[in-house]
Amino acid sequence: MNQTALIERIRTALQTDPRVRALFLSGSFGCGTADQYSDVDLLLVTDHGRQEEFLRVWLDILGSISEVVFWQRPFPGAPLLNAITSEWLRCDLVVFDRDQLRIRSQKSLKVLLDESNLYAALPVDDPMKGGPSKLAAIVNEFIRVLGLAPVAVGREEYVVAVTGAGLLRSSLIQLFLEENGIRDAGALHLKRLLTAEQLNILEKMPGVNANREWVFEACLNCARFFLPRAKRLARELSIPWPESFEAATLRHLNKELGIQL
Repeated sequence: MNQTALIERIRTALQTDPRVRALFLSGSFGCGTADQYSDVDLLLVTDHGRQEEFLRVWLDILGSISEVVFWQRPFPGAPLLNAITSEWLRCDLVVFDRDQLRIRSQKSLKVLLDESNLYAALPVDDPMKGGPSKLAAIVNEFIRVLGLAPVAVGREEYVVAVTGAGLLRSSLIQLFLEENGIRDAGALHLKRLLTAEQLNILEKMPGVNANREWVFEACLNCARFFLPRAKRLARELSIPWPESFEAATLRHLNKELGIQL
């Protein structure tokens, strides 16, 4: 079974279910950017107060189509369930009521079932596009993790330091997405979201080595790209820069490790 077959069998299984007011493809299939590696993201609309009821039976419905070998509710209380089938097809279901559907757009969804014509009432483009920037949180987290480098080096915990360097790199990727005005992105689709210049920076970063020299180089490399670009973007978006936090962190790195930025 491939994704197309799974989608069609799910549509068929749900088309007579009285709890289903509408069923849409979202994610990359909803936007028309899916490929053979994409997961199947489903958005199901049910009546208010029936979300948990449907989530309780969803695994049985999906399991009747293909064996489910893994599932989880990643965010307690959120109406979202992740599942993986025995063919390793990834299928994520989120269950909305009609009011919650209003935050979505026609551009981000593809209709599978919609007898009530809910799709027609949605805005054409994403109502959340151009939403609030996450830049302040990204900057603070980058500076915080950067300031932890002396802990890992002082303890000679270089395997831990590799993890920290990975967090700095992730913050740099988040910064690139903010530069491009992308607020919500699939983590596995970066080639479609980043510019050639941004990808070139990431591709040329050194490989992983759990030693002192690599930790220094990795931290410095990320910081030299991140800090000036983040400051420029903060000015453009009129977001205050955490000057005291940055200055204290740079003094700390210089004192403990002799690093100057």
